[in-house]
Amino acid sequence: MADLTIDILKQIARRPANSQQAATWDAYASALTGTDAKAVFERLQISKTAERLAMLLANMLHETGGLIIVRENMNYSATRLMQVWPRWFPNLEFAERYAHKPKEIANFIYGSQTSIGRNLGNTEDPDDGWNYRGGGLMQTTGRSGYREFGKFGSVDLEGHPELIEVPINSLSAGCAEWDALKLNAYADAGNFKACCNGINRGNPKSTGTPIGWNERRIWLGRCSRAFGISPESFGLPGEEEELDFGFVASDDYPHGRDTEVPIGAGETS
Repeated sequence: MADLTIDILKQIARRPANSQQAATWDAYASALTGTDAKAVFERLQISKTAERLAMLLANMLHETGGLIIVRENMNYSATRLMQVWPRWFPNLEFAERYAHKPKEIANFIYGSQTSIGRNLGNTEDPDDGWNYRGGGLMQTTGRSGYREFGKFGSVDLEGHPELIEVPINSLSAGCAEWDALKLNAYADAGNFKACCNGINRGNPKSTGTPIGWNERRIWLGRCSRAFGISPESFGLPGEEEELDFGFVASDDYPHGRDTEVPIGAGETS
């Protein structure tokens, strides 16, 4: 049985010097290492092996930028909108209408007018995209995700989406998503990419590359070493090689589901 302690977490993710970020880090760290988290990990058998816990934690660390992101930022330039969602922002003139308008971007890209929003269960409510944007440790996204994964912790996240900002609520929802996608089995097979595609794309069978793939691999390397697992067993970079990758900027890609595939859908790329 694997156990995540505060000392192990500090080995993996450095506590930031910035006071606001440090407060977020502390809240997440407390939730991840508390008795409630241990109960969730045991109930879903995530802590049955160090490999399972390491792969879950690596995704959470990626999604939160090292335990400092609470909600998906959505503050994109016009150029970046066209790069991230080329189908929905096909030209500069259209993208500039939304540039640096986080709420408007969220309500458009995650709204019911796009297949992304519909597959996330968002309705014609004009603020669904914003209210149910990525939140918490696994950046839970979409009305249906808030509804279904909130049930595991007996929290009405659909009715009160702001409650995803409570770390233990987001941990419970994130683990429920992990379980719904049956990612323990992929972790047992050493298939970290499938675990990442499950969280990022909603489909562990996807042949695509998860956004932030290099960063996720670095986090898994750090988690693996902290739990006494050889990173080389997953084909991961060593400590010195990490410097050759570097982390992408935390606001330079979507934290939250980047997909047009609902959970439970068939295989896709």
